[in-house]
Amino acid sequence: VKVSTEELMRRGQDYLQNKGWVDSAMVCYSIVANRVQNNNLESKEKYQIARALNNLGYIYATYYYDFQKAYENLNKSMELSKLYGFDNNLAYSYLNMASIFDNRNRLFANDALSTEALDNTKLAFDFAVKAQEWNVAVTSIYNMLEMIHNKTDFELIAPDLVRFKNLQLTDSVEMWQCTRMFCKATEAFQAGQYQQALNYYEKMLGEAQKITTNRQQCVIKAMQQKAAVLAVMRHYEEAISCLREVEHIALDHSMQSELIDNYRAMAQVYDAMGNQKMAEQLDYKFLKARDEFIKKSHAEMVEKSRFLDEMRRVNDQVAQIQAKHERAHQLLLMMSLIAVIILIAMVLLVRSNI
Repeated sequence: VKVSTEELMRRGQDYLQNKGWVDSAMVCYSIVANRVQNNNLESKEKYQIARALNNLGYIYATYYYDFQKAYENLNKSMELSKLYGFDNNLAYSYLNMASIFDNRNRLFANDALSTEALDNTKLAFDFAVKAQEWNVAVTSIYNMLEMIHNKTDFELIAPDLVRFKNLQLTDSVEMWQCTRMFCKATEAFQAGQYQQALNYYEKMLGEAQKITTNRQQCVIKAMQQKAAVLAVMRHYEEAISCLREVEHIALDHSMQSELIDNYRAMAQVYDAMGNQKMAEQLDYKFLKARDEFIKKSHAEMVEKSRFLDEMRRVNDQVAQIQAKHERAHQLLLMMSLIAVIILIAMVLLVRSNI
């Protein structure tokens, strides 16, 4: 018996969110996504397919670290959503796509703000506000705050922070309070108010511990931000102690991406302390873990997928232009033929009158 698309989506969500059966969820979403070939679908089912593609992208990126397949599925989800105006799904897809670019950027140890990551996150925020997908809107701002490294970066997201602070949300939006504290802490840090920033990061940590979805990631981020402030204040031992705790959490929960970031942060703190031996040890751990993760994630293949996607779009445009020219050529021939027929008819008419 063929299982309905709606039932498969319900099962996929239950497997992923409630039971933690990632493989089972992927099977459900893959079956739905493959139904895109059916030309006799109603709008509701097309929407479910777009969501399934988005969810597959999220699973590939988050659980399998296969950024290439994540990119391909998210790109298909976006195309379908743009075609049929599924704004709320676009919000999710842009958010997940931004995470791929941001993770790739951090993996290759590039401290420059990724334009692609930020642009996609801003689009996610815009579509989320438009569709009133408040969880996505808040998460978008949280991710923007994660991306910034300096005052120049901070200025780029300042207008979005103003819009965020004007949102009238409640605690029913799970990451609302955590992100508010993150925002206040970042503003204080950029203003050089380090003790105030530290206080807000402590509050952010408290709010992060109440979260059910992505709780460990939010706890780790709050602790890493707290360590960064402590290092600036030259409380190096406290900063290292904080990062050591993060290391244990990341190891216990097999959080490879967070562990890589943490090794790098620890190396930087030891370097600031003047402890070159420990800095070099942590830098080696960082490079080793990063290289293993890059091989596993196919992060370098994202560029190939993007290139092939651009080539496909260019070929589609060329085909459309050629088809347009062909139609114009056929129309010209038809008009010429009609003109010749009319001319012959006129000549015959004139001759018959003569």
